[in-house]
Amino acid sequence: MKRNKLYLETSVFGFHFDRREANRSKRDATQRLSVQIRDGIFEGYAGAATVLELERTEDEQLRDAMFDLLNDSGVQVLKLDADLQREVALLAEEYVSRGAIPATKVDDAVHIATMVVRPELDILVTC
Repeated sequence: MKRNKLYLETSVFGFHFDRREANRSKRDATQRLSVQIRDGIFEGYAGAATVLELERTEDEQLRDAMFDLLNDSGVQVLKLDADLQREVALLAEEYVSRGAIPATKVDDAVHIATMVVRPELDILVTC
């Protein structure tokens, strides 16, 4: 049976640890998803943009916890060769310049562009 390949955008890692009551459903869903990835129900992937966003997290304890989750849940970090990196950058720039993605959301444009250049990925997961 084919397992869906999920591309996890950065918010998935953040909501996993979000203790605000207003975000309980997102926290619960992301926690269930990480177990499903770890248990092999889904294949989890993260891109360079996700890793960079996690690295920019100012709260050191949260940053460490999110990286532990990335490593412990079996999520694989996608490797893109130089040609695919250029293609991602060009696509993301095009999304922003044409107004499909706001200029304030460049990281989101990069996540979407990564999905486009890696067609083996099935689903973009975001919160």
